[in-house]
Order: sequence, then C-alpha cells, then structure tokens
Amino acid sequence: MDYPKNTPGVGLVNGQFVDENPVAGTPGSLIPATWGNAVTQEILNVIKAAGMEPEEDVSTQLLQAIQSFAAHDFKNSVRVATTGTIALSGLQNIDGVQLAVADRVLVKDQANASQNGVYVVAAGSWARAVDAAQDYQVTSSFVIATDEGVVNRSRLWQLTTPGPIKVGTTALTFELLAGYTGVASGEYRKVMVNARGQVTAGSNPTTLDGYGIVDAYTKVAANSAFVKQGGGAGQLGNTVSIGWDGKNILIQVDATSFGNLWCSANFDPGTKANVADVYSKSATNGLLDAKIASDTCSVAGFAGGNSASPYMRNKNSNEVVMLAKSASTLAGYGITDGMTRAEITGQVSARVLSDGITWAGFASNDPNQPYMRRTSDNGVYLLQPRLGFTPVRQGGGNFQSNNTVMIGWAADGTSLRAQVDATDLGSIWTDGIGNAKAVAAQSTAEAGVVGSYALLVVGGGGATGPGALAAGVNCRFTATDGSAWGGAPAGTWRIMGAIRNADGASPDSTVLCLRVY
Repeated sequence: MDYPKNTPGVGLVNGQFVDENPVAGTPGSLIPATWGNAVTQEILNVIKAAGMEPEEDVSTQLLQAIQSFAAHDFKNSVRVATTGTIALSGLQNIDGVQLAVADRVLVKDQANASQNGVYVVAAGSWARAVDAAQDYQVTSSFVIATDEGVVNRSRLWQLTTPGPIKVGTTALTFELLAGYTGVASGEYRKVMVNARGQVTAGSNPTTLDGYGIVDAYTKVAANSAFVKQGGGAGQLGNTVSIGWDGKNILIQVDATSFGNLWCSANFDPGTKANVADVYSKSATNGLLDAKIASDTCSVAGFAGGNSASPYMRNKNSNEVVMLAKSASTLAGYGITDGMTRAEITGQVSARVLSDGITWAGFASNDPNQPYMRRTSDNGVYLLQPRLGFTPVRQGGGNFQSNNTVMIGWAADGTSLRAQVDATDLGSIWTDGIGNAKAVAAQSTAEAGVVGSYALLVVGGGGATGPGALAAGVNCRFTATDGSAWGGAPAGTWRIMGAIRNADGASPDSTVLCLRVY
C-alpha cells in the first residue's frame, strides 16, 4: 500500500502527508476515505491471517501477527519428547534419557492437553520455552524435532491444533510428521498406516484371521465342510469332478467319465437285482473252497478211474500229462542220489547253530587266523587263537579301572617297560634293575642330597628310635669320632639306628641318618 499520490487535491508534499501551517499559510493534507479504509483493511487482513481477532484498543496485534508468521518456521529442537503423562517439574528420565537443567522437552501426552507444549527443564517447576510461550508464538502447523530417546529419537512433530490458540487454555495436539516410526526395515505383507501415510506397524500373518479375511474357509474348516479329494490310503491326486446334469449325479476323473453315481434315487436293489436264486457270499466261498485253483489245467483226475494213473489235461494244448503216484519215501519214487530225512537230520545235528554269521573257518587255511563272517555286513572278523598259557588279567581288582595296560620289553633291550593307555610309565624295577640303579645312585650321590646317608648329631628334642624323622636344621654333620664337626644339613632325615637322646650333645646323640626329603 502506498500514499494516495494519484488522488487529486490530497495535498502531499514530497509524496507524504503534511500538517496545516497557519503561519506560512499552507494547507494540511487530506486523507481520502477510500485510501484510509484500504490501509486499515490491509492491516486487519494480516491480523486475521495470523489467527487473531482484531481488537480496537490493542495496538500490538500487527506486530504479533508478523511474529506469528515468522514463528511458522521450525522451532529449535528439543532433547526428548514425552511418551506419556508426566509431572511438569524436577529432573526426570524421559524416553530413556536422564534430563538435566535447561534441557528442552516436547510435552505432548498430558491428560489435560492444554498443558502440552515446549518446556525447559528445571529442578523445580518447569516453564514454557521462550519461543513457544506466547499465543502468537504457538501457531498451527509449527514443526519441532527431537534429538534423543529410545522411541522418539530423530523424529519431526507438527502441531495440528487449528487456530486461534491461547497458550494454557487451548488443547494442543502434536502428530508425527516424519522420522523413525519404530518399524524395522524389511518386507511386510500387512502394515498399519497412520493419517499421514506413515507405516507404524508391520507383520507377516500366516492365517486368514491374521489378514482379517472373514469370507474364506481355513484349511481345518474346509476339511470339515467339504469332501476332500485324495489323501486317503491308496488314493491318487487326480482331479475328481462330481456334478449334477439335471437328472443324475455324474462323476469324472481327469478327462475320463464314469457315468452316474448310484444312490437310492436311481438304484433300488429290490427291483434292480433279483437275489432269490443266487448264492450268498459265504455259500459261494464254501463251494470254491472244495475246488482246487486252475493254472492252465482244464481237467484233473484218474485215467479210466484207475488210481494208479493220475493225470492233468493242459488247457492250452489239451495234452494229457500223467502224474507220479504219491509215495512217502525217496525209494518209493525210485530216487537213489538223495539224502533221507534221517540222514539230513544227522548232518545238521553235527553242526553248531548260526547266530548272525554265515561262515566260520581259517583264513587262507591258516590256523593262526580263525575268523567268522557276519551276516549283516558280510565282514570278516578275526578271532584270537588259543594262547597256550595263562594270561595276566587286566583290571578287576580293588581300586582298579578298565584302562588298557601294556607291558613289553624295551626296544633297546635294557628293561621291561609299562604303559597305561597313552601314558608311558617307563621301566619296571626288578632286582636286576633296581639294585643296580640304587648302587649307581649311591655311588654318584653328593653328600647331603635326598637318598644319601650321613652320620649326624641329632638335636631338637624329638623321637630317638629307628625310623623317626629329624629336621636337618636341628642336626650337625659329625667327624668320625661322633663329635659335631660340620654345619647343619638341609631337608628331613630318617634315623636309621637309635640314640640316647636328641639334645644335640655328642656322642650320645650321634647316629647314621638317611635324607628322605
């Protein structure tokens, strides 16, 4: 809108209005009603477009309207958005995020929706954020983003409440505009879509009910309601068609028609079949049981009624085939190269019974390789020949297990060695080995080592009899006269003789000792 420059007689000076100057004798500018009304209406249009009702006594409405238009841009983001009703005070944990003082929060789920809005966190009561506290700042469709949260992270929310809005009085509603909806990426056959066209849930049902289909039969219902095609014992999967032709029920398998199905409507046994002069099933079976089955034989009997001439007549050639007269022995049939039952029984009785084997014998006629051949796999299993001596029994004694014990002469010919499973125990000591090793050990042992002997003065006040143990620190090496001569030996020593006492005083505390530790 510009000054009324094209309106005659307005009296603009330099394109602007001026006041009357009586001293200078210059008139004041005139304000045309048309132009004044147009300017006023333009201002009113801006105020109304901002969702406000013009008020005559309020001079800040134009500014508020302009600020509200500026507020249509994105609000500064909030740290989290609520997922339910909360108390508007204190340092809370919202959507998995522990809030701190000065954090911004989008409150959108209050039971009293007029409390919804953008707040700043405080240790006490919360206050609305400075960019969303006044009526002109809270306009329809403003958008705000959430930064964090398990559910609402990286989402855009939009205020959908229509104006005019009065903060603290008008119920505010926020809807998800964009961002993560909580549905994992993937292919879904059934989805839930909100009013903005966003997928909020997805699933892959496997049932009619899962898809909400109510005009179809389930497999179980179909099997109960319809005749099932095939699937029974001995039944094929051919296509079976049954239908009505207006008079009869017809049946067809694949492309082959089997004609009418018989039922009480088209078949009455009382009129369709005369059963008065027929045999029953049981009577027929009785007659057949008295006859032999024919296998290309037309007649069987005795030629001329002579029981010595049994015969059969070939059905195909009409040839008469004479049969031998029945006998009870091989000799009765003139057979001389067969074994009688008694002879076979004698042969069988002389053999052992077979239990899962087909053969038993010596492999390649070698008596050192007796074997049996198993029926199930035809495998050959060698047996151990008789040893000819009494073996050592493995295990079975007290505290003995069933490990594999192996004893054998060493490959270097020096000793008898023992092994349990995979553990080599080394040489077995015998008189011939142990004595020699003991002599060798004694001949090379250093004084005072384990296994060596020494003449010691025993102290410490312990036991004094043969076999008693004495600590080396309480003893002293001696000279040949039995007096203490050397230092204390290490380890533990066994008294091999006897002493008067163990007070460490020579010579009644002197005795021969063996180091055992």
